[in-house]
Amino acid sequence: MTLSSPTRQRELQRSLLVAFLMHGIISAVQIPRVPDIIDQIGVTFAQWGVIVGFLALGSAAGLGSAHWLVTRLGGNRLAIGAFIAFSVLTATIGFIQNPIIYFIVAFATAFCMSTFTISVNAQSVVAQNFAGKIILGRFHAAWSIGAAVSAAASGFLTPILDIRVHFVVFAAVSLTIFLLWGTALLNKAEGVDADDHSDTARVPWRRMPKRVYLLAAGLFVGVFPEAAMIDWSAILTRDGLGLHVATRSIPYAAFAAAMIAGRLLITSFTRRMHFSTLASVGALISGVSVGISIIVGPQLIDSNEFVGVLVVSVLWGIAGFGTGAVVPSIFSAVNTVPGMSTADVMARMSLVEMGMIALAKIGMGAVAQGIGITYAFWIVVAAWFAVAVISWYIAKLPVAQRPNR
Repeated sequence: MTLSSPTRQRELQRSLLVAFLMHGIISAVQIPRVPDIIDQIGVTFAQWGVIVGFLALGSAAGLGSAHWLVTRLGGNRLAIGAFIAFSVLTATIGFIQNPIIYFIVAFATAFCMSTFTISVNAQSVVAQNFAGKIILGRFHAAWSIGAAVSAAASGFLTPILDIRVHFVVFAAVSLTIFLLWGTALLNKAEGVDADDHSDTARVPWRRMPKRVYLLAAGLFVGVFPEAAMIDWSAILTRDGLGLHVATRSIPYAAFAAAMIAGRLLITSFTRRMHFSTLASVGALISGVSVGISIIVGPQLIDSNEFVGVLVVSVLWGIAGFGTGAVVPSIFSAVNTVPGMSTADVMARMSLVEMGMIALAKIGMGAVAQGIGITYAFWIVVAAWFAVAVISWYIAKLPVAQRPNR
């Protein structure tokens, strides 16, 4: 069965949906547990910021190896091996009480997750090219669904479930589902046939098209708000907004659920406007919404917690809806880069982005520790405004001409 077969395309899309869904569950499982992890390993907010910042080095190492691994192993073998590895590593988090051991485990997890991410994102672009329409949003929506379900369920279980059992159960269930229904990904031969530039010589960094750096900058300011919501939203809702543990995860759940809706509606919206224009408008709305929540949230929650949670959740929901198109649009724009394979473009732009993310996360932790978590979230708002500008520019770029085989 070849990739041009409709049956094989449906099989690939189904596996990608499962892969993104399970990856979202694993990625978001620790969101409500971040305060518990910080207390368990005994670090300050500034030290936590350094830890999560330097974890980008683990991701960078994975990104630097991703293209080579995809070429040698094929997308399916790389994705399966990486998912098994980071699922096992995630299951150990609840048992760790030493910050150095935590960093080592989290570093290895970041390495495996980054290779997995490049593999499945490159394959999702291939699936979109064969489909002949914008379908990237549904894969990223699947990730958001997994993250929302994981965050909501974890928030509900945090007060009643031991942290060790929590991570083991979520990792085991995610891995089992992925192995059963998410492994029919592109093999090595299919990957070569599907990518027009997979057999071209590797482009040296000094000759790399400047457009890759533009996409990397867009990816950085596009991913950073999502990453900050994962890493710091529980701290903001606890210390900045003053929410009780039972309601702490509700605003993020609203953000993630709305992001799902936004991504599921990408295909409909892109019939009326350019993908990157949609992302630009959405990012602008997101920055404004979260900025308003930072200003009015504490006063509303202090006077009436129910009303405060409702208003903040609605504002974060609007932000999530606007954010939905941002990262998928940046990944979709890899078709504006000539002369490089999809996996290579994604790996390099992600590698550059990770370096910037590392510095931003360290800065976020320093601001949260030195001034306050509320002030730190203005960095996130600024990132949304920046990606709005970059996406507006990307919308004007022409699609690269692909050679005929």
